[in-house]
Amino acid sequence: MMLQDTEEGLRLLFRALPAGAQTALIWSAVLLYYSCLLHAADILAGRFRDRFLLRRLQSGPARLHPQERRLRRMVMNDAAAARRLMEYELSRGAPGLAAAAEWAADRLERERK
Repeated sequence: MMLQDTEEGLRLLFRALPAGAQTALIWSAVLLYYSCLLHAADILAGRFRDRFLLRRLQSGPARLHPQERRLRRMVMNDAAAARRLMEYELSRGAPGLAAAAEWAADRLERERK
């Protein structure tokens, strides 16, 4: 009931306004609506752009195929496989990833002792 009363009150106020004020009120509502839509689109585009840029700026395994990432995690449980991965990364020209594989191999060997 209150909503109907409020709606009726707003209608009476709107009708009491002069024609120029009614037009200005309608246009301001339309502009507010479209500015909200543009703001929401800007937020969504910013989130997409940030996610895309972060993914592009990350080096190494972040850009790998998910299966290759899973394979690398499995390799890190075996020191010999980690050494082979290190050699592969060196041959590929990725010294940072080779160093990470070497560190994992050393850690696994220390844990076994």
